Amino acid sequence: GPTYFERLTQAGIFDLADLFNLQPKQLKKYLKISEKQAYNTSLEIKAWKENRIIKCGKFQKDKDVCYLDIETDLRQTYIWLIGLHFEKTNETIQYFVNNPKQEKQMLEKFSKKISGFNGKIYTFSATNFDDRVIKKRMDFHKLDHTFEDMIDMKWVIENSFKFPLSRYGLKEISDFLGYNYKYDDLDGMQVALKYQKEYIKTKEINDTNLF
Repeated sequence: GPTYFERLTQAGIFDLADLFNLQPKQLKKYLKISEKQAYNTSLEIKAWKENRIIKCGKFQKDKDVCYLDIETDLRQTYIWLIGLHFEKTNETIQYFVNNPKQEKQMLEKFSKKISGFNGKIYTFSATNFDDRVIKKRMDFHKLDHTFEDMIDMKWVIENSFKFPLSRYGLKEISDFLGYNYKYDDLDGMQVALKYQKEYIKTKEINDTNLF
């Protein structure tokens, strides 16, 4: 940020070559940060310098994992899609509703499926979005949610690895890892708009597979 940039320039650090040569003790002094922050910053610099991922935490993936993602309307008043992938069995499931009135039935199916799962549920949002919204909508329909709190992988990744990235968004991490999106030009908001503006009104869309 601008504060750190100013402190570095005051210390005579003007380019990447100078930055790459700094040690944690120097970073602590120049940036006026804690020893832990200086160490983590040095790992971030190393990741940029070597253009690779640096492990910085004790990350251990659970043996039985379900990856979960949801889609909602723009105001987050209802869920219209729940996607699940069970890694151990390589099973992928999508619960989709044609209109908001079917949300309760979809959540009942989801609840029945996930109630028999004893592993960890992973999401990615940085705000625990999926966990919060699913529980809120289940409460609205007076449905029990007995599953454990979902794990937001954004924070797990950021605390366990340093990438040569300016931000740790899902798109940025996926691009760095070489993942090819089927619909590279669509983000979550655009998909929600297509569902609300096209599918809900006409029940027709050029390619429903994008959901």
